[in-house]
Amino acid sequence: MRHDWEISLAGRIHKALCELELTFLESQVLHHHFWKAIPLRTLADFLDVTVTELTEARASLLHKAAGALEELRQDLARLRRRVAAGG
Repeated sequence: MRHDWEISLAGRIHKALCELELTFLESQVLHHHFWKAIPLRTLADFLDVTVTELTEARASLLHKAAGALEELRQDLARLRRRVAAGG
């Protein structure tokens, strides 16, 4: 990152995501599936849960993350409009 706005945005993204409250399965999906690239079937076997439960946890996790980042998206849209208007 080379610009102040990039650093500021990264900090805001980090803060928004750090404030998420995750369930046990959501945290397992985040760590093992997204971070370590372990397939849900393998993770389900390891955790002794169903793939359906992990699929639901993944959807819930993504929904929470998208919601947390929505405010940032709106801020960026306002900034783009301001810049496009010359202000």
